Amino acid sequence: MRANIREEQTAFLETRRFASLDGLRCFSILAVIWHHVTGIGKGYLGVQVFFAISGFLITTLLLRERRNTEEISLTKFYARRSLRIFPLYYTVLAVYIVLVFLTQRHDAAGHAFFHNLRFFASYTSNWFVPIEGRVIFVFAWSLATEEQFYMVVPWIEKYLRVLAVPAIAVLLALHLASAWVPLGVVIAKISTPLCLGVLAAHGLDDKRTFGWFAAVTFPRCSAVLWLAAVLALAWINGPELLLSLCMVGLVGSTVIRPDHSLAWLLNWGPFQSAGKISYGMYMLHQLCVNLIKRIAHLPPVALFGVGTLVTYAAAFASYRWYESIFLRMKARYSTPHAVLPDRTLV
Repeated sequence: MRANIREEQTAFLETRRFASLDGLRCFSILAVIWHHVTGIGKGYLGVQVFFAISGFLITTLLLRERRNTEEISLTKFYARRSLRIFPLYYTVLAVYIVLVFLTQRHDAAGHAFFHNLRFFASYTSNWFVPIEGRVIFVFAWSLATEEQFYMVVPWIEKYLRVLAVPAIAVLLALHLASAWVPLGVVIAKISTPLCLGVLAAHGLDDKRTFGWFAAVTFPRCSAVLWLAAVLALAWINGPELLLSLCMVGLVGSTVIRPDHSLAWLLNWGPFQSAGKISYGMYMLHQLCVNLIKRIAHLPPVALFGVGTLVTYAAAFASYRWYESIFLRMKARYSTPHAVLPDRTLV
């Protein structure tokens, strides 16, 4: 173990913005759009990277809030999350309601959408809406998973304290066991990378475990190695747990030191810009791609390129002239000295 481990952790704890996480978000949203446009490869795993980022970052925020204020304010947490997530989510859902009513209310997909609307509105679609076949607003399953994470983990962190890590480990173990033993849909839909992201946040925050986590994430080359491991496991359909561990390793390697081996790419201006508005891109990409399909018949690769540019433009406009209204309100509930910015998949 390195002699300067204390200095490394001090630098990590004093870092208020993990710039490379926006680059990872860009990488993830591009993978998701590629998957939805072309159906080629494993781009859907980009959502799992979002989950790993979210589990790590939200837990880091909570842990730092408790260190700096000796308390975790659930009121402020939910105010921040609500102002970040709900305005765009329910606005886009309202747009879908209008469009589906006008264009598809008489077909099977339209009927299914209105039947599932209660699940989309309540963030429970991951429990009740099958994702096979053509499902309008299908991407809401990941947002439901995030919301359920928000409803559970902050309470665990606030009230269980030193028992938070064992509690998350038990939830993860139950989820993994549900692949063989039926434990219900709620357990089955727990996200492995979200749980591992929580555990990684604790590992880096605690001086007793920082060194062990840093041993596999601090070396400058580790970011490239973890990314290679993620891509290789995705290619061969590797085990969920191992793939999720590698995703969390990738996240850890990009936050523990600013000069990691992927910094040149993840900190690149266009990647940073797209990562900053990745929530809007995720919410709007299906609308943008479907609009382009109606206007022009493009091959998949061209559709991906044009669709990504149009999605970026729409998300940028949304972020600047709509979401920013609520983000300014959200700042009232921020915690001094927390890690910035408070962005996840959503």
